[in-house]
Amino acid sequence: MMLGESALALALDRDTLPPSAGGVLTPATGIGDALVTRLRNAGFEISARKL
Repeated sequence: MMLGESALALALDRDTLPPSAGGVLTPATGIGDALVTRLRNAGFEISARKL
């Protein structure tokens, strides 16, 4: 599901993607909040905590 949402974000949400600076980018860097929004809308729960 994450791969599919990443592809959809790249194809359909180009106007909300962060500016790219070239090179090899991680999904978080290359797709950013567009991917997080799509994953949350698909039912994913994303959280972070300090260890």
